[in-house]
Amino acid sequence: MKLKAFKIVIDTSSLIYLEYANLLNFVLLKYKVFTFYAVLKEFRRKSDKKLININFLKSGSITDTGDECIIKFFSIKNNRKNFVLLTDDGKLCNFAKRNNIFYINSLRMPYFIYKDFFIDYKNILKYFAKIKFYGYYSNRIINFAENELINLIKERGHYD
Repeated sequence: MKLKAFKIVIDTSSLIYLEYANLLNFVLLKYKVFTFYAVLKEFRRKSDKKLININFLKSGSITDTGDECIIKFFSIKNNRKNFVLLTDDGKLCNFAKRNNIFYINSLRMPYFIYKDFFIDYKNILKYFAKIKFYGYYSNRIINFAENELINLIKERGHYD
């Protein structure tokens, strides 16, 4: 499956991790990324980075948090079509699991980027390492994402 076939709804935690890994601008330029003004407000508390090429969705009220906006958006079953949730927030991951919503975390983005675009595998491994360093992931999640990425790199004959 190619991620670029989907529209990505991103939350604050994933924006932050991708920025720390110097991967955020690439993701925003190469994928159709959507978020909410509440998420942007939360992101601004952590970063002054200007977000380029991002689309805004309307969901919830002016007082809702970013998570609340995302939950309200995906609670409408029709909104799930052609969207994937990019989140590193445990509450949102659990919500997605309970509601059969396709979701990924930032640690899997290097895999999808490598699959969707031609990028040197050494650079993609550096991005993966940065996200792993900044993120809060269990060993199970790290091992899954790392094995998935390395297997793809090996399939393409690029792993030393």
